[in-house]
Amino acid sequence: MTSQSLISLESMFPDSHVGGRFKPSGCRSKYKIAVIVPFRDRDSHLKMYLRNVIPKLRRQKADFTIYVVEQAPGSHFNRGMMRNVGFAEAIKIEDYDCFIFNDVDSIFEDDRNIFRCGRENSIRHLVTGVDVFKYRLKYSILVGGIIAFTPEQFRRVNGYSNFYFDWGAEDDDIYYRIQREKMKIERPDENSTIGFMSTLQHARDPEVKYRFDILYSRNNVTSHKDGLNSLKYTVKMIGYKKLFTWIYVSVDENEVLQGLDSSIQRKISVYRSKHKEK
Repeated sequence: MTSQSLISLESMFPDSHVGGRFKPSGCRSKYKIAVIVPFRDRDSHLKMYLRNVIPKLRRQKADFTIYVVEQAPGSHFNRGMMRNVGFAEAIKIEDYDCFIFNDVDSIFEDDRNIFRCGRENSIRHLVTGVDVFKYRLKYSILVGGIIAFTPEQFRRVNGYSNFYFDWGAEDDDIYYRIQREKMKIERPDENSTIGFMSTLQHARDPEVKYRFDILYSRNNVTSHKDGLNSLKYTVKMIGYKKLFTWIYVSVDENEVLQGLDSSIQRKISVYRSKHKEK
């Protein structure tokens, strides 16, 4: 759990391909996997993530590429949107069978927790317990940390909502999208340690109450209109690093929030003014 330099990490994995693709030698993996990591201002976490996750996925004989999706300054961080961007850009590069959405501070502990997608009508949540919650889930519908979708499943739920800037609620929103499509959540054996996850220590962003206004205003109509099919962003740069593909994007936050109900927009404006945020 110590942060190493990127050069040092690269020297540990000399057999990686351009853009950070890893393929097992001596066999062919059943699935081609894209690991999407939303990112901003977490350099030490990213290095610890790479140091831990790459060896585990190699021991699983996975064919995988890690995509680090970084949101440029100028707007509040939007983790759900960065996941949508990662999907939209990665699918242009390679025809992946499975997309794993993995927070940069969330590291799976057990090699037996296989990075794969669920069955046709099941979304695979790879977490059964989190260290900071005494290896339990904080609440039953939690699907954050690490979750897997096939391309068809992700399109079916229309991806994540693009409205959740600041911290919170995009994971609850995706749960209701999954429920809307009458799909199930599957997890590793909850009577074992296989689904345990560690969270890297960091100062948490303040919780904003208006996120619940957004969440509770969601319905089947609005979620069909908000997500992959309404995604707006600008790719500023794509870099094919040795250990990952880096996607650097900017977002016009004001333009995105125009899609919200005017009453919620006012609450956000009041919150920003009160806290003197830019």
